[in-house]
Amino acid sequence: MNFASNPLRLTLGLLRQRHWLFIGSAALWLTIHLLPVLTGVLTKGVFDALSGAAPAGTSAWTFLALALTLDISRIGVFVAGIRTWATYWVEITLHLRHNILNHLLTATGSRRLPESPSESVTRFRDDVNDVGEYVENWVDVWGFASYAVVALTIMAFINPLLTLLACVPLALALAMTNVLRPHIRNARRSSREATSRVTDFLGETFGSVQAVKASGREESVLARFTELNEARRQRALKDTVLTELFRSVTDNMVNIATGVVLLVGATALRDGSFSVGDFALFVTYLPRLTGVMSFIGLM
Repeated sequence: MNFASNPLRLTLGLLRQRHWLFIGSAALWLTIHLLPVLTGVLTKGVFDALSGAAPAGTSAWTFLALALTLDISRIGVFVAGIRTWATYWVEITLHLRHNILNHLLTATGSRRLPESPSESVTRFRDDVNDVGEYVENWVDVWGFASYAVVALTIMAFINPLLTLLACVPLALALAMTNVLRPHIRNARRSSREATSRVTDFLGETFGSVQAVKASGREESVLARFTELNEARRQRALKDTVLTELFRSVTDNMVNIATGVVLLVGATALRDGSFSVGDFALFVTYLPRLTGVMSFIGLM
């Protein structure tokens, strides 16, 4: 089974390890990501109460008390979610490292890693952590997707046209994700390879200190080390620039979507079909909806 070329199959294989921890983590984080939907509804209630559009018998203090109760409950679920996921993270990373080491020690045939021992540190440390982070995305994605569906449904129920217009910047962010994705992937791979060369060189240098001193090649070794680090810096910089460009585009889409709501919602506010609470709900939901798009892109 070629896990290297199919991360989904690798993920499914890992999820079978202590699957009850995955299910528990996913359930807790689903709750954590869904609770802000109620925050938006309560925010709408506060502003409607202040503007006189709330149902009879309710006040702003009622919604504020409910919002405080909701936040306290979410903190409790958050603590449980962090504890469960931390346990699962340790299980996943230790399982991967154990399997790699077990293969090197007991598997039949050639069991030599393609890199030097010093460069293999990158495989055991960074690559395993990357796999763990990818599995972590599968814990969060159910909650983010559920939040997006529920939030968009509530927004569409209030004002379908405004919801559609507000989603245009979010769709543009998703399109930008598809444009930048191959470039970010190539830059990330190049940066990781440059890091491996630096660690490989360090390992070889420390293992050959006597030979370097005997031949008087200290300056050449330092020059080569500087050259490798410069290459690593340039590739890491490219990776960081592309990643931050992606984050900047998606984050600024929140402001654009909010501007759309302000411009188009102004008329609806004047004729009374769109209340101040409705506007507050839209503004509350939009940043997290953009965060969902950003999360999907980064995943």
